[in-house]
Parts: sequence; C-alpha cells; structure tokens
Amino acid sequence: MNNKQFFSLAILGTFLMILILFSQNQVVDADHQTQSSSLSDANQTALTQLISLLADSESSTARENLESKIQALEYKENIQASALLTPQKSLEEVCNSIKVEETNTSKNFQSDLAEGILEVQGDFLGEEGYLINTLWRGEFSGYEVEVYAGSLYQDEQKGLVIMNIPELSFFKVFYTPEPNGSLRISQVEEYRLQLSAANGSTHYFDIPAQQFTNDMAKSLSIADLPPAPTPIMNPCAQFRTP
Repeated sequence: MNNKQFFSLAILGTFLMILILFSQNQVVDADHQTQSSSLSDANQTALTQLISLLADSESSTARENLESKIQALEYKENIQASALLTPQKSLEEVCNSIKVEETNTSKNFQSDLAEGILEVQGDFLGEEGYLINTLWRGEFSGYEVEVYAGSLYQDEQKGLVIMNIPELSFFKVFYTPEPNGSLRISQVEEYRLQLSAANGSTHYFDIPAQQFTNDMAKSLSIADLPPAPTPIMNPCAQFRTP
C-alpha cells in the first residue's frame, strides 16, 4: 500500500467515525423531535401560504380575513407546542383529578331534593305547553320519580298528570277521562295520588299502573317501565377503593 492510499483510507476512516458519533447524538433527540415536527409541518405550510397571500393582497377585507386565519394557526401551534412540553398523565392521575373535582363539586352543590307534595312556582313546563300546579317527588322501583299535576296551557279544562323518571328517559302524559279542569295533588297513599280538579271533583292516579282510577283502594295491574340503560364501563373504577 503506497502513502497516497494510506492517507486516503485514513481520511475516510476519520470521516466515518465523525459521522457515527454525530448520528448517535441525533438518535437521542429523534423521538422527541419527530412528533413535534409532524404536528407542526402541516400548520407551518398553511401558515407560510397565508403569509404569502397576505403580502400580495390589496383588499382590506381579504387582508383582515387572512390575518384572522394566521392568528388562529399561530394560536394552534402555540397550544400544540405547550401540549408537547407538558408531561403526559397516567390514567390513575387523570382519575384522581376527576375524583377531586367531583368531591369539590358535591360540597358546593346540594343534590338532595325535597320529596313529597310540592307547589310548583313559575312557568314550569310552560314552553312544553303544560300548566303545572303541584308535583310529587319520591322513589319508585329504585328510581327517583316526579309526577306533575295541572292542565294544558291552552285548555285549562283538560286536566293532566305527567310521570317523569329521568334515569329511564321516561316522560309520559296522562289526561283525565273528563274535562274537569286543572288538577292539584292533595294526598298520597302508597303510590296512589289523590287529585283535586278545578270543578271540585276528585281523581286518583296510580303510579305503578300508570293510569287513572275512580277508587283509592282498587287494585290495578303494574305497568312495565322502560329497560334500564346499558351501563358504561368506567375506566376509573379500578382505582376507587370501597
């Protein structure tokens, strides 16, 4: 091997060593940079195009629209950059944060509603076309139930009862057989409501049977309720202790 070949190989070897060392340093940051660049490439391309259009635009309206879009894209890029710098939380950390928020909310919110016969204030259900006087709230078949008594807004002679079970998305209107006027709940025995009509007559409504009856003591068949909604798996359940 002559000197010329030796020096050529030496230079080539040195170059390869430098290249290998440089590549190793680049690999360390590659994973972090790939995600950031892939997210911003599309936005940056659009941003460059918009800035170019803005420079060539002579219309004030067009310039305002372009500036608005540029600001929106810049804001989006800033949000994405901040998100990449924020360490990703584990599922358990997210669930614990939700638990703390639920605890704080429950302290500031009184969830227990009054039960029994209650007067209705204001224009309750007025937008739906009903004029409600009283309601009864209680538990039936494992669900919170509300029964409203009143009449149609446009025809107060048409008395009615509305049965509402929010957990089952059950909302059903029942009209009195005779137009005796608006109804008010005056008494409750078991799950049977005694209702007073505007003309002085008395009606009874059975919650389990979902129908009117003329006798407070008459036995009626129980009507079916809608099926309970399918429960959704809670991913945080595994982190909750009894």
